[in-house]
Amino acid sequence: MLHISFTSQLSDRVSRCCCIIMKLEIFLSFLLLAVLTLGGEAIVQDSKSALLHGDVTISYVPTEKMDIASSTWKFDRNGEQITILTINGNSEYVYDSEFKGRLQKSEDSFTLTIRDLTMEDAGIYRIDFVQKNGKTISYSCNVTVYEPVPKPNIEKNDVRKTNDQCNFTLHCSVPSNISNLVYEWKYRDGNSAEYQPYHNGSTILLSLPLDHQDMEILCVVRNPVNATSSFIQVQEICKFSGSTPGRSHMAILISVLTLVLISLFIPIIFIRLTKKCEPKKEPKQSINEELNYIEVTTHRRDLIIPMEDAEYMGTPAPQKCKAETLYTMLQHPQPKHT
Repeated sequence: MLHISFTSQLSDRVSRCCCIIMKLEIFLSFLLLAVLTLGGEAIVQDSKSALLHGDVTISYVPTEKMDIASSTWKFDRNGEQITILTINGNSEYVYDSEFKGRLQKSEDSFTLTIRDLTMEDAGIYRIDFVQKNGKTISYSCNVTVYEPVPKPNIEKNDVRKTNDQCNFTLHCSVPSNISNLVYEWKYRDGNSAEYQPYHNGSTILLSLPLDHQDMEILCVVRNPVNATSSFIQVQEICKFSGSTPGRSHMAILISVLTLVLISLFIPIIFIRLTKKCEPKKEPKQSINEELNYIEVTTHRRDLIIPMEDAEYMGTPAPQKCKAETLYTMLQHPQPKHT
């Protein structure tokens, strides 16, 4: 069985605080709506959540047939009610310049859409319907605008591996100071297509058997209107602490094969290098090869060297004598034609 332990105390406290804050905001909004609408004949309360730069649609669904003479949309800004739209018959007028070009109402005036929301658009919107019989019905809606949730980062800490388990801590966070965020953890095995719920909270502590390292863990960060996620592979975490038994055997086998190949190639390389260093032997002449001879011709030439009539080293000059020079001429034999 897969054993998983969590740092649940801190995570649960953070989750509880976020939920309490969100519930408190809704309660205060309703309380403020009740105070603002004192003196009205009827009131309907509602709340909407919207994304920054998105749209929000505020709708009132009447419970009875209404013969409306006029309707007025108001917005509570810092405790002050500002009229933003008045509809009287076929005419309408937008009072606040910040809402011009961003409002769209339905034909029956029961629905108002606000586009391209800003953080300043968050607050309480109220519409007063004045019927021809003089009866007034008020409808109020609290609009909360949320920033998009940035992509979370997953940090791994305290990675330790024993003989049969890999222990580590994961912490999920977003690079901003956005409040009212909820952290959820999910997981799936290598062969599974869907994620299974894990635990809520920003930090978890896991202890997994080595045969579960094909698991993928997902961190989901959400607010009421937006969610983003990041995942991490358990194999990426535990491989720095050691290999699984199967991988160890594979590594040993690869090392042995490498040594065997090296031991086979070294003698071959040595023999080739030795042959290159040996002096080249002249090829022996075959006995069957035909011998080539050359003819030698001897010539004799007599030269008479004249001697000067003078004393030679104190002695009478020697008489003229003949000098003989022998030389030979080497000739290659002409090829024989057959």
